Amino acid sequence: MENVNCNKSMSEDEKWELIKTKVWSIENIENPTEEMCIYCVKNAWNTLKLIKNPSKKTISEAVRANGWALQFVQNPTEEQKILAVTSTYDAIKYIQRPSVDVQLAAVKNNYRAIKYIDAPALKVKIAAVAQNPSAITSFNYTDKEFYILLRYSLAILKYVSDYDNDIVIGIIKYEISKGSVSPNFIYEFIKLEVLKIDKINFVYKFGSDNAKKYYVDYNLDM
Repeated sequence: MENVNCNKSMSEDEKWELIKTKVWSIENIENPTEEMCIYCVKNAWNTLKLIKNPSKKTISEAVRANGWALQFVQNPTEEQKILAVTSTYDAIKYIQRPSVDVQLAAVKNNYRAIKYIDAPALKVKIAAVAQNPSAITSFNYTDKEFYILLRYSLAILKYVSDYDNDIVIGIIKYEISKGSVSPNFIYEFIKLEVLKIDKINFVYKFGSDNAKKYYVDYNLDM
């Protein structure tokens, strides 16, 4: 990059003309205004690395444009971290020991974010598999956690081979007996080919009225 001498003698209009021609010129502008800095990061988020002592608003605009801008922020606030992962889910890889709130924000943006989290909290694992059951292949879990996750997404069984079938059947029996069972749980149960049971009789024997209704509704829509 050519070295442009941008000293105090430059007028504000001249500085604006320069950065509008090339936003990277912000590196050589002495004492740019906050408005100039924000203009630059909105047009090229990684110009943040060229700005000395950026304001909180400048940082927020940069990470809103692209969460990866967080890598250029020293000691980011919780709010900035959440803004970054909400903007760009994999920006979480630039955050050391993210809080549960930050983890959740990233995973709710995109379940794939969980693969960048070293030790995701259980509620984060739940959010990930609820969004996409294949997420279970991206993190470690205990047996206890697996059976908890199953309550939120039966479809994780498609991606796991080592489980106790009797425990799984027991969990399904309990879940479908509840009046609050979700339609999605019933739909996943119906579609799950790895379960070799008579699903019609199972639902009518153990299911709540709502479970039976959802079962009928699904088959009517087929």
